Amino acid sequence: MNPEFIQQLDDLLEINAVEGFSLFNNLKKLPKKSTRNHLNDLLVHYTWLKTLGDISPYLKLINHSKIKKWGAIAKSLDASELKNITQPKRAVFLLCLINTSQVQTCDNLVIMFLKQMQKIHHQAKEELQIIRNKLQQKIETVVSIFSDVLQVLSDESMETQLMTQIYDILKENGGVEHLLNECDAINAYKENNYLPLLWRFYKSHRSTFFRFISALHLKSSSTDQDLIKALQFLKNNIHRRGKWLPSPYPRNAKIH
Repeated sequence: MNPEFIQQLDDLLEINAVEGFSLFNNLKKLPKKSTRNHLNDLLVHYTWLKTLGDISPYLKLINHSKIKKWGAIAKSLDASELKNITQPKRAVFLLCLINTSQVQTCDNLVIMFLKQMQKIHHQAKEELQIIRNKLQQKIETVVSIFSDVLQVLSDESMETQLMTQIYDILKENGGVEHLLNECDAINAYKENNYLPLLWRFYKSHRSTFFRFISALHLKSSSTDQDLIKALQFLKNNIHRRGKWLPSPYPRNAKIH
């Protein structure tokens, strides 16, 4: 390590006159409860950690268990105690703490993101159930109307007045167009598909989630790159607000 980099590490231990604490304290931050605001805060923290650089080349000759151990030791100390440790041991402790903080914060970001997505899906499912409960009255009304129509159809003596009787029943209950709309409303939520309801709960998280996928360097665990390409497509269109996005495929292209 060059002297300039070692000095940058030592500067983390200096007390900020305005804030009253050192940047070293930021390395020991613990994740908070999973909320949108806390996810934003964690993204800011992770961005700052990345400004400290890629620490892994300095630790490549140290096994993982020792990195975790020395990082934990550094975390248990305060800035003044670390200052009393001589170089190069102090620098190694700080490097191990920075490395573990970067890794753990990245993991915490993913965990918090997954919890937020789980919450959004749960809210959409609850909304679907609320809508279904509200539609129950519509279902009962439509069934009652249909029952009246069947009663008319079952009366053979009313054959000449059949259409008139049916029309009167429908008219008394709002008319054909109104009842068709009621049927459409019922049919729209007869399945367990809550996905169309996600946007209401997702939209307030949109900018945070885009910052999340932009902050992390995501890689596929297999040779299949479709998900990575899809994420890149989203990032390429982050500023678009229209209803539709341009197709990433050339016109007349065959999609497999």
